[in-house]
Amino acid sequence: MTPSYPAPTWAHIDAFCRADRWDEVRETDHVHWEKLLPSGEVLRTHRSFASDKPISQGRFGVILREQLKVSRDEFWRAIETREPVDRPVELDEPEKEYPAWVVLGLGKYGIHEARVRAMSPEEAEKLLQEKWASQS
Repeated sequence: MTPSYPAPTWAHIDAFCRADRWDEVRETDHVHWEKLLPSGEVLRTHRSFASDKPISQGRFGVILREQLKVSRDEFWRAIETREPVDRPVELDEPEKEYPAWVVLGLGKYGIHEARVRAMSPEEAEKLLQEKWASQS
């Protein structure tokens, strides 16, 4: 069973960076963070000052994989325990790509994004085409 996590916000990014012992390097219109890994790799991320603003699941997945280099489980575990992540970790698989027009189109039929993402991109597109065909 997949754990249920809250909708991620920029405050969660901040909490993760603090728990994972990142260095706050500057503030501009965002707070910028860096972390030096034992391998010598430097990770960089930033967060918006709008701390309660939600982050879309797609964007959040990219931040986890490309900037923080952690899985969702490790991200939430670090926040919960306030302990840094023991890297390297196995990263989550990239999210399936859904054309925006499919997600938006199905949304007009009352099918929420979470339900769309439970389908394959091909199934979602086929369902939208069926909805369109039934309107004819």
